Amino acid sequence: MREARTGGHDTFRPRGAKALRTAGVTAVLIAVLGGCAARTAVPGPPPSGVPTPPAATPVSRLHLPIEVYLLPPAVSAVYDRVRGGLIHDCMHAFGLAYPAPPRTAPTPDELAAYTVTYRRYGITDPASVRVWGYRVPRPAHPATDPAAGVRLADLTPAARRVLLGVDPGTGAVVTREGGRTVPSHGCVGDADRRLGGGDTTSPQGPQSGPGGLVATIKQDSFQASRTDPRVTRVFTAWSACMRAAGYHVTDPLRAAAGLPAPRDGHPGHAEIAQATADVTCKTRTDLVGVWFAVESDYQNTAIHAHAAALDRVRADLDREAAALRELAPRYTG
Repeated sequence: MREARTGGHDTFRPRGAKALRTAGVTAVLIAVLGGCAARTAVPGPPPSGVPTPPAATPVSRLHLPIEVYLLPPAVSAVYDRVRGGLIHDCMHAFGLAYPAPPRTAPTPDELAAYTVTYRRYGITDPASVRVWGYRVPRPAHPATDPAAGVRLADLTPAARRVLLGVDPGTGAVVTREGGRTVPSHGCVGDADRRLGGGDTTSPQGPQSGPGGLVATIKQDSFQASRTDPRVTRVFTAWSACMRAAGYHVTDPLRAAAGLPAPRDGHPGHAEIAQATADVTCKTRTDLVGVWFAVESDYQNTAIHAHAAALDRVRADLDREAAALRELAPRYTG
């Protein structure tokens, strides 16, 4: 599987970038994975409509229907840790230096980023926006993570060949390096296969990466719900609320588009004031609850239409969970 790159084409961000607690992780993993089967019941016919959650419902308590085909956030974090360790060990076997992921505990904000609904409907946390405005919160004491953003340009040509299984100069597939056989798609591909994944796997599970069925359902339901009349009506109500507060914005996902970027990375008073009004208006109009319910309707319909294929996803999810149970003790303590 090809790894996602950020910051242009010269940065490799292994999914082992999330840090995990060194004590008790395996026990927690087994407990959470043990509950996966229970929460993945075979869906029946799509319901006629999902009730709209009350406006006061925290986003962390909203779970879209497709989530029964995904690894829980805590397990996704373990997946990242194990995958990063596998890549490191594979590179080490070739005598190549490559940073190992850290063993420090993830912050709540880091774990939140694994959830499906994290900022899916824009900013929603009043406490967060009072400090960070529209920006993603940064941990007060960020963990030192040498593997969080490995620049491909900083790796030797040999390391790049082994990491991805491709010659950086010609793009040709590499099968041998230093007298050893390079795994298909390099150490990245080797780690993915050992975790039971394929070309459409992500830390959230099988078929949740680019092009996967689960990812497609997530994307299509979001786009369809965004233009659904039930959602556009609540957008209009939210926009009117914002206008009454002195802000002329129409799209809750682009509300920050006109704000200047602060030089030091911290929002100014104007941004915090607008973000606070944004969250307040979302609550007053129950924008998140309405949008969530409408998107859930679309997902239920898609899940019903693809029930057979999603049964296979569930089987793959079980295999991936089994691989994690076996490998986690080695990399998480």
